This record gives sequence, C-alpha cells and structure tokens, in this order.
Amino acid sequence: MKMQREEIIITPASSLSPYLRELAAMPPPKVLLYGRDALHATATRFVARAALHNTPVLVVDGANAFDPYEVAQTAQRRQRDPERLLKSIRLARAFTCYQLRELIFRLPEHLEAPGTLVTIIGLCTTFFDDDVMLREAAALFYQTWWKLAELNHQGVPILIAQSVSPVNLRRKYFLEDLYRLSDWVLRVEPAARPHQREFQPMALIADARHWNTRALMEREG
Repeated sequence: MKMQREEIIITPASSLSPYLRELAAMPPPKVLLYGRDALHATATRFVARAALHNTPVLVVDGANAFDPYEVAQTAQRRQRDPERLLKSIRLARAFTCYQLRELIFRLPEHLEAPGTLVTIIGLCTTFFDDDVMLREAAALFYQTWWKLAELNHQGVPILIAQSVSPVNLRRKYFLEDLYRLSDWVLRVEPAARPHQREFQPMALIADARHWNTRALMEREG
C-alpha cells in the first residue's frame, strides 16, 4: 500500500534512511521534496545516499542545481571513493521545458536496472519561463507529469525536488498540482523546529484551488 500523502519537515541534518527505505518499497511512492535555501543540497544528498546503498540512480536536472561537490563530501564522510560514487550516478541536464519533457519521455530507454531511483530536480522550473506561452507550457508540464506518474505506476520510484523560490505567480498552479499529486511531501527547512511533523499545506499554496489542464485552457481562452 502506498503512503498516504502527508507533509513532513526535514532539515539538512535529518537522517534520510527512512525515506530511502520507503522509496525502495513496492509499490514505490512519488515523493516531493520542496523548500528554499537548503533544498538543492538536500536533494543532492538524497541522490548520494541512495547511490551509496547501491541503488541505481538517474537524475534529470531542470534547475542546474545538482552539486557534485555535495556528492563527493557525502562519499568522504562515509569513507567511500568520491569519483567512483559520482560515476555511478547518471545525470542529464535540461535547460528548457522542451528538453525536460524529452528527457522524461526517453527515461524508459535508460531504466535497465530494477529499482532505479528517478530523481527530477526542478520539475517546474523550466516551465516557469515566460518565453514559453502559458498554454503550451501547461500542456507540456502535464504531459511530463503524467509520464512520470505512468512510470511510477509501473514500479519506478520517483523523487522530485522543487524549489519554491523564485516562483512565476501566474504559473504557481504547477506547484500546487505537483504538491497535491505527490504521495508524500517532505519540506526542507534550514533548522529544526520543536515539532518536525506537520500536516498542513505549504504556505505558498494554502488557499489555492486545484487546477487541471482543461480548466486552464478554458480560463485562458
């Protein structure tokens, strides 16, 4: 049974082992990792820790935020060879939403090992680009999302890391739907709080309505 969607606060010092175990469960979840300053370093640490446990990892980076130095530091802390760990992580970068969609749709060609952890850094980021018309960006975004959902349904664990700063406010419903459609949500905070588990929507989208592609098309006319 998949995890019920809930929001849990983690910090850069939090142990990632429980979440890596859940990502390895069957059926695997779709996990959203979101936050601001500490988000990308934590996402990279997730990837490094998974690779240290010999989990095949494939990263699609749409925010140009994957940090090889964080991977090397994680390896050194565990007394492992940084170069070998980096070589075990397959990485593809996307600089436009078109490239990101293409990479996601081509993922099945590269999922040779069972249990490969697919990590998407900045799933929404390239779709915030105002150089791409809103209607087209929305169509591409939802095509991309449903392809990931299809892969997840086929047994592929999905980890999505998304920064909430900066956000294109006219397109913030991409984040809203990403939040709602994820099975589990981890919010990265820079420091611990008294109660680390919370069951409340992210502040950015607290009173926003659910959007889908058809509603968007009708609204934008």
